[in-house]
Amino acid sequence: MKRYMTIAAVGLMAAASAAQAQNCGDTLSVNTTLSANLSCNAFTPFALRIDTPGVILDLNGHRIDHSGRVGVMIVKADGAAVVGPGVIQGSGCFVSDPGDPGAIAIVASDDVTVEGIELTNQGIAVSMLGASRSAIVGNVLREFDIGIVAQDDAYTGRAARDNMIAGNKMIGGARCGELGVWVDGSTTSGTIIHRNSIRNTRDGFYINASENWLQSNTFYGRGGGMSGGSFFGLGVQIVEGQDNHVTGNVFAKTAVGIHIWPGNSATNAGSNYNVVVANRIIASYIGVAVGHLGSQFPANAVENRIGDNQIYSANTGIYFAPGSFDNNGIGNGYNGVTTHVVDLGVGNLWP
Repeated sequence: MKRYMTIAAVGLMAAASAAQAQNCGDTLSVNTTLSANLSCNAFTPFALRIDTPGVILDLNGHRIDHSGRVGVMIVKADGAAVVGPGVIQGSGCFVSDPGDPGAIAIVASDDVTVEGIELTNQGIAVSMLGASRSAIVGNVLREFDIGIVAQDDAYTGRAARDNMIAGNKMIGGARCGELGVWVDGSTTSGTIIHRNSIRNTRDGFYINASENWLQSNTFYGRGGGMSGGSFFGLGVQIVEGQDNHVTGNVFAKTAVGIHIWPGNSATNAGSNYNVVVANRIIASYIGVAVGHLGSQFPANAVENRIGDNQIYSANTGIYFAPGSFDNNGIGNGYNGVTTHVVDLGVGNLWP
């Protein structure tokens, strides 16, 4: 059975901790409740660190300002938690790689909870590396480059399984806000991404993994377009993923609402057997794209189910690219769509 703690539960566990002042760079080994704001400069690699299992950090309405790479680092601390209300403020919303640590960085730790925090002006707001059964719930993210990352750790072999990303509000900005949620890794699976709201970012969700669930989320993008032969401005992109479920979401103001992309390598398995049903796609150039949108298609997209979606105000409803085989696109609705289906693949079904 999956175990996710809530802010009420961790609040009761932390109730015995007296409010106490902390210094930049402190490592917490007992439950801690902040008694004052904390401001840390760029010479401190992290503001606070937790490396003891079960330790709870309660921001207690206070603020952590960090100019370094990480606000709170959680390392090998199963069952740890960071709870609000409170704010973690960074010094810039640019990041070079999704493997970079986040304002809250969870590394090799399972069953971690992050809830009720406002994270602003961050490269990555929350990162999970080799973490499982953790819950990132009920947070507000503003001015970030990537909102939440969940990925396995290829160096240590730690998987990232059964994490929950739910009920978060993510708001990008004019000078940053590239992507809401990034899920990545060959041993990353079982991620539940549920009832998140993402606005004013370039892309919504990037799923480079298999057997994950994207349910009842809303994404309102910036529009999108094409650069270097590739579209930007995607509601969700499934990359080399199998058996993912994308259901009941709303994607609006995108170049492509949902893109099932098999990847660039002829040796990978492609993107197959994914289920894309009961979504609403509004004001997108293409509603759903299956396969490569460019001229290169070394890998395939096979037997994906695309049904019961409602596509509004699009140039093309569903685009089956070369390299798409035996996909089922029956039962979708088209409203204000210029061309319902373009099929350049083989064996695809549609009305």
